[in-house]
Amino acid sequence: MSTVEFRTACQFALGVPLEILNGVTHCFALHRIDMYGHHFTTSACGSRPRGRVRTGNWRTHRHDMIRDEIAHIANQCGISVEFERHSLPGLAPTTRCDLVLLQFPTRNQHTVIDVVIKSSFGQDGELKVPGDAPPGARAAKGEADKFPIYEGLIHPYSAFTPASIEEFGRRGPALDKLLDALAVRRTCQILNVDTTQQNPDDAHPLFDRTKRPLLDHWRRNISFVLAKENVACFMHGVNNARNGQFQCDDQAQAEATESVHHVDLNYETSRMNF
Repeated sequence: MSTVEFRTACQFALGVPLEILNGVTHCFALHRIDMYGHHFTTSACGSRPRGRVRTGNWRTHRHDMIRDEIAHIANQCGISVEFERHSLPGLAPTTRCDLVLLQFPTRNQHTVIDVVIKSSFGQDGELKVPGDAPPGARAAKGEADKFPIYEGLIHPYSAFTPASIEEFGRRGPALDKLLDALAVRRTCQILNVDTTQQNPDDAHPLFDRTKRPLLDHWRRNISFVLAKENVACFMHGVNNARNGQFQCDDQAQAEATESVHHVDLNYETSRMNF
């Protein structure tokens, strides 16, 4: 992250007005925006079906980067992944998931994943959840909304995980359970432990010491990707608002598709060496 990106990410996380929004009162689509930037992460205003134009499609790009990071984690575990799968058994042909983890959690079963990023604020910056709502209420709501859509899945695609995460980084229980299961799989591979055991945690004295930092590392990766993509929503939305034009030129496209595994994340990965 650049200095400006890091400052913006910190300001958003702390809930203070974003400096990059100084002097910006409306987005490209002439919607009034809040000083905390929630409009750019919750509204798809001005987006089009194809191409990252106006403000809305940067939010879609954020979703796709979270999806890609989960796929990257699965690949580290030796799991093959399918993207944007249509025509899943038991579902309408038009229903499309984000990922399918093949032969996981068992050899005869596949895990279907649908990613959703939930916000506690509306596009006008107003809080959408009651003040007494428990932490993670929005992530849990995201999970609850997804389960009915996929309840018709049949074997071997009967395992479903709604990968729900709040825009400040709190993960839903189902996503945490998935990451834990993947960490168990990867730890078994590292320590040469049989993954079919009922309690692989007890099969090696270093199991927990290996699994815990690996799991923490993956959680940090997802949080980092989310924070960076939140900032991308703000910066591109502000740029469009100030310039009064779509940002869909070649340079913007290159910036948008830059891998999240940049210098900061590569350094962290090399330290962990998983």
